[in-house]
Amino acid sequence: MKIAIISDIHDNINSLVNCLKLCNTEKINTLFCLGDVANQDTLNYLSTYFNGDIFLVRGNACNYSSKFAESLKNVKYFENIAELNIDNLNIAIFHEPSKIKLFKKNLSNFDFIFYGHTHKPWIEKIDNYYFVNPGSLANDFYSPSFAILETKKKQIDLKILN
Repeated sequence: MKIAIISDIHDNINSLVNCLKLCNTEKINTLFCLGDVANQDTLNYLSTYFNGDIFLVRGNACNYSSKFAESLKNVKYFENIAELNIDNLNIAIFHEPSKIKLFKKNLSNFDFIFYGHTHKPWIEKIDNYYFVNPGSLANDFYSPSFAILETKKKQIDLKILN
């Protein structure tokens, strides 16, 4: 299974369109959105044009109600953090690095920990888990980027969009 990990769209529809095209080409049907979609229209666009499951955590710059996010049929919404088990991988997703203190489990119990907020693409292996920031689709500070996780291979790659 391939999972796309995106963050910090900040209403940049052009980058989102390019990301979703690549997701379609790669046959990705699960997406983690690590927050800062920004407004309701952008979240609605994401939900409409990505046909698979979207796991969404709220970011500090989100301007939509949780009720709206929960009403979207393919969105699984989390206010702060999500602790998931997908393809026998323990995965944590959240927006701000400061949210790490909310984890109920020891970090070493995870295979992958994904966060956003800083906009800086980053992959670091710590002991037996990966700590990953996919960058942002906002196209500010850094080129727009996201990550793709291949669960069977336990492989994570950063993708830079042009």
